Amino acid sequence: MKQVFSLGGTIVVEEIDAPICDENAILVMNAYSAISVGTEKTTVSKKQDSSLIKRLLNKENVKKGYAMVREKGLKHTLQIVKKTSTPILVPLGYSTAGRVIVVGKNVTNFTPGDMVACAGEGYATHAEIVEIPKNLACKIPKGVELKEATFATLGAIALQGIRRTNATLGETVVVTGLGILGQFTCQMLSAAGMRVIGIDLLDERLKIAKANGADLVLNPEKSDIEKEVAKFTADVGADAVIICAGTASTEPVHQGMRISRKKGRIIIVGAVGMEL
Repeated sequence: MKQVFSLGGTIVVEEIDAPICDENAILVMNAYSAISVGTEKTTVSKKQDSSLIKRLLNKENVKKGYAMVREKGLKHTLQIVKKTSTPILVPLGYSTAGRVIVVGKNVTNFTPGDMVACAGEGYATHAEIVEIPKNLACKIPKGVELKEATFATLGAIALQGIRRTNATLGETVVVTGLGILGQFTCQMLSAAGMRVIGIDLLDERLKIAKANGADLVLNPEKSDIEKEVAKFTADVGADAVIICAGTASTEPVHQGMRISRKKGRIIIVGAVGMEL
């Protein structure tokens, strides 16, 4: 079967063996898999660095490296590290929908042929067939298309972000980053009676958020975010800020601190810089 991976910062499609079904899991033939652009872009850029750091911090590797530096010098040691740092395959994706084809012996709530939505990094990946633990899948209700159900995990993530804010009716919540997670978050907040401010660098995303219930949308390149939020909240500040952006920059977090009220809540749903 085919599966999508990150390999040293590059996206590749590899032909691999289909997974074997664990007794507490199901095998699903994927029909669709959702791409969360910001999150997966960050994953691709970070995973290889993370795996290299883990190898370098291995005790045996540290001992060998120290001995090599003493004997051969730092420059030679760094060249050796670079040559031996072979990229590894990192599976991508975490939200899919498809048809159950195999059921583990301890699984009682699914049968072959069921249409399911699946979740989980490392499980609900961009692959033809995936092995999903029984607690990371749910049957798709009648009337819901497979293509729509593919986004169930992203919707659940957005909902959990909102829950963590403990926001109540009438409070002001800022959503930074209006990709798909940010759009879901804005719509849910609006439906729950919150006052919603959406922030993004792309005007097209701002238009979508505004059309779907956001009370105020702002582009940091065109508006003074702190001034506009203060004006909207009568100089009180936002009750909560939900960061759905995907960037290595720490600015979304710092900005969230500046625009939230005293004892406001900042929830990070996306993947952003955390050098606070």
